[in-house]
Amino acid sequence: AAAAAAAACLVVAAASDAAMSLSSARLSAMRRLQAAPSVACPESGYEAGQVTAQAAVPMCMACSALSLAALSAAEACRYNVSECAAVAPGKTCRVRCRPPFTGVASNASCPAGNYYQAQPLYSLPTCACPEPSVSAGYVRAGGHSSGWECAPGYHGTPTIMCEAAGTCTATDNEVSSWLVGCKPLVPCIAPVVDPCRYDVSACLSLQPGQTCQVRCRPPLSGNPRTAKCIHMNTDPDRKLEYPSLNCRLEQCPDPRPWPPGYSKSASGTWKCADGYTGTAVNRCVPGTNWSPELGCGAVSVLEGCLPIVPCTGGGLTGIDACTYELSSCQNLAPGATCEVFCKSPFVGTPTANNFCPATNTNKQGLQWTKPQCIFQDCDDPKLPPGYIKTDTDLQCATSYSGFARKQCRVTDACEVEPTVTGCVQVFPCTAPNTDCSFDVSDCVSVQPGSTCRIGCKAPFSGGTTIGNCLSGNTDRFGLSVSNWPTCTVNTCTDPVLPWPVGYTKSLSGWLCASGYAGTVAKTCRRQEAKCSFESVLSGCFVEQPCAPLNLTTEAERCRYNVSKCRWVNAGSSCQVGCRAPFYVGSPTPAECPTGNTKVGRELVWSPPKCDCPDPPARKGYNKTADGWMCASGFAGSARKMCNVGPGCSVEPSLVGCSVPVPCEVERVEHVLQRDQRGFSGTLRFGPAVLDAAIREGQVLEYRVYFADRCGQPLGSAIATVPRTTTAKPCCQSNAYSASIRDAVPPLGMEGLIVVVHTTTGDSPSGRFLSLNSTYSSPVRVGLSSASCARFA
Repeated sequence: AAAAAAAACLVVAAASDAAMSLSSARLSAMRRLQAAPSVACPESGYEAGQVTAQAAVPMCMACSALSLAALSAAEACRYNVSECAAVAPGKTCRVRCRPPFTGVASNASCPAGNYYQAQPLYSLPTCACPEPSVSAGYVRAGGHSSGWECAPGYHGTPTIMCEAAGTCTATDNEVSSWLVGCKPLVPCIAPVVDPCRYDVSACLSLQPGQTCQVRCRPPLSGNPRTAKCIHMNTDPDRKLEYPSLNCRLEQCPDPRPWPPGYSKSASGTWKCADGYTGTAVNRCVPGTNWSPELGCGAVSVLEGCLPIVPCTGGGLTGIDACTYELSSCQNLAPGATCEVFCKSPFVGTPTANNFCPATNTNKQGLQWTKPQCIFQDCDDPKLPPGYIKTDTDLQCATSYSGFARKQCRVTDACEVEPTVTGCVQVFPCTAPNTDCSFDVSDCVSVQPGSTCRIGCKAPFSGGTTIGNCLSGNTDRFGLSVSNWPTCTVNTCTDPVLPWPVGYTKSLSGWLCASGYAGTVAKTCRRQEAKCSFESVLSGCFVEQPCAPLNLTTEAERCRYNVSKCRWVNAGSSCQVGCRAPFYVGSPTPAECPTGNTKVGRELVWSPPKCDCPDPPARKGYNKTADGWMCASGFAGSARKMCNVGPGCSVEPSLVGCSVPVPCEVERVEHVLQRDQRGFSGTLRFGPAVLDAAIREGQVLEYRVYFADRCGQPLGSAIATVPRTTTAKPCCQSNAYSASIRDAVPPLGMEGLIVVVHTTTGDSPSGRFLSLNSTYSSPVRVGLSSASCARFA
């Protein structure tokens, strides 16, 4: 009977853990146990929902099999990831080179807190190709059995290449390997040059590292240059490297006949002939038969001598042609001098020592200095209006102002044109065009040199200023006003009756009429056509009621009574109460601001505190002076909920307090041993789960007890484990370890229970592990509830 009762209790405890994800075999075993007679355990009094189910928390799980799908098939064939099919959290595996590839294996790791099907974190090893067969151009490095180098006559960096030739399976992993990188040494090619100028015959097929001489081919002369084929050359198109070579033709046959302007001295030196000047230069240049087949013939070219010519005195243009006389300098012989005169009507001192250079080669090469030529006088022109002629000079006529001047201008045709300038007719200043605020009646006609007064025209007021008509004024609108007066209107008459709608007047001034709100502003609006002002009142607007109080949610409409707030005028208020009989609380005002003129303005209010009756007491919650609290052993934050039911009824409930339990406990086979002294070993379990998440904020420690068949702790704790602060993103069954040493089981012991100890005490439930009388096959079951009969 005791065994049957224990079995029934275990089944009930397992059933309370709704998300245990039991296997088919375990479910079958439990169904068999359910047929056994039930023995009631003491009633617990709390609901199954207050014991958090394990499956609500993500379990720490092994990473998925390592996949190299991102690599090409040929590249992935280098690696063996068979050891990484299922890596446990916090564990590592080895990524190896798949034979015949070789290399040092690397590690792949699964994060300690992994709780989803993620691949392990890994780095690939460097897997070398299998050794290839010997091929032309390659030998073993230093004669050893490993490593390669280029054979004599070759150069480069040996590299082993390979590719999979089979299907990349254990039975067909054939790999083809070969060597690349060594190329045969080849000669450099001779440079392509002018065969009549350079001799590169010694540089044909020059081997790597060898040198040769690039010379000038006679009759050209110049220092030879050393050309080199670079060491270890493997490029068949590489040219020889050598510095630039300057080959000169210093001797060639004289031209026949000699060109004009050149002669040869008895010593064989070319010079300029008589009547020529310069430096004779004899250049040897390739001739028409410049090719090896025609003998590479060169010809002599003479240059540098120019004929000596006389200077001409022409070439003057524009006003210079009318001003300067160069007739004495026409066709001036080289080395001769002449004078330059001023042409009439210009006068001035002629310049002497103007000369044509002795070796002049430019017909326009006359070196001369311009004389200072001035226009002395010309005939008087016909005087225009505004000018008079006196016995001594020209003057401005009456009513004209300025200084009369006669000017003599020479045209491009060398004709003299006399003109007079400087006199402008004098005018009185007239009043300027202004707006109607200024009084300019004193400035209708202001004589040059006089002033006038400018003021403000009624109803404007302000200062005055002076307008000045300058002496010799030539502009009818030339009245000068430095600063115009500031003319303003300080006041205007009030509007006449009837007054504008929305406004009224008291002894203190203008106000907004009843039903209107705002700040009155009186302004004087200018009427340009009449040059007057009219009064304009503004700032008052019709007062508006606020919009009805709108409750947006069903919960608000059921909680608050806003029937008195459908129409609230500006400056008034209404009362928002709690809707009886389900809610109680003091009403609060909802106000429409004084002077509101905005249509649709919302009422200003704060919701009243409407409470509902307390729900029936339930296990896990205690009512205190400060409100509801979680009971001893429970964790969370207690809250009373006023849930809205049908017809705005209230269904009060308590939420927030749950029983924290370890999310998982490992099986104890071969770990927990029993002998004559008691139980010893290590019990591993996961962190506390609360409200479907790992939460240890209120956990102080974990305690392990012996327990009876209904999961009730027996005696004192046989092991305690302090809570750690390490982050635990998922349920890992070995997060904590409890060490049990020689624990003597009390009478009635049927198993172990792991209980969470919180700031308020031990949790009323925990993880229960059954230990049968022979201790041959301990079985882990779910949460103990201290109430087996209720679920039986």
